[in-house]
Amino acid sequence: MKYYIPLSAVLCLAISACGTDEPGGGDPADKPEATAGYVPVTVIEYNPAPGQFVNEMPEYREGMTASDMTAAANSAIAAGDLVSLGGWGGYIIYRLEKYIVNRPGADFRVVGNAYYSFVKDGVQYGNCEPGVVYVMADTNGNGLPDGTWYELIGSHTTEGRNVEVEYTQTATETGFEINAVCSTGETQTWISNPGFHPHSYAPLWLGESALRFNGRLLPANGEKMENGQYSQICYTGYADARPNNDEASALDISAAIDSDGKPATLERIDFIKVQTGVLQFNGPIGECSTETGRIQAL
Repeated sequence: MKYYIPLSAVLCLAISACGTDEPGGGDPADKPEATAGYVPVTVIEYNPAPGQFVNEMPEYREGMTASDMTAAANSAIAAGDLVSLGGWGGYIIYRLEKYIVNRPGADFRVVGNAYYSFVKDGVQYGNCEPGVVYVMADTNGNGLPDGTWYELIGSHTTEGRNVEVEYTQTATETGFEINAVCSTGETQTWISNPGFHPHSYAPLWLGESALRFNGRLLPANGEKMENGQYSQICYTGYADARPNNDEASALDISAAIDSDGKPATLERIDFIKVQTGVLQFNGPIGECSTETGRIQAL
């Protein structure tokens, strides 16, 4: 029997506008500026792709709706916890309740759980599950992300491609099988691990139809080591790609580009979107799935 996820969860293209039913803010001139430290945020969209920590981070309980799960993600982040975006394409949108100014140098970081393991041939490896970061200014002051998203260029942006991926999930005797079909023609099959995550990898609150996402696909960064385990090359310029205490995890608003790859020249930002950027199943450790938490102004 196959279980599907609704097409209503389709992700807007990185360069397009996305909306929500939760207004806020008002005149941008009345909104306070963020100082160094954690910025108060409101999660206004939480749409994960299938993944082993989906339905766990945050926890899904029977009967919860998409709005309930967005509220749960908001509560988790406010408490200093992380939420999982699942595999490639899964995303979250934050509204900053204090805007972040574009100053010389790095401006903010998205808290994740990346860490370093070892260096091989001059390349840093570890737990690196890069999430592509987009930013937006609230130019009309209505508290909604209905303007233009600008992508922060990172170490592998130019190697990436704009693609669409469709996920389906099939129940098996021992767990679940997830199929990811990319518009490039690539197909991946993921197998759930019932020993550690004995539940659906698909977002249970979304019902039964196929789930599609659009956006930037980064090159796969997982590499199988001699011991048979996978480790991931640490990218730069993304969420959850470098340890939080490393300066390399800091992000610069000046890195924002438009749909033509030209500098966006933003003076401030009021919204942040993070989307899992790598489509890869790494054997026993599972799929590459970005985890995100609080936003820290620098």
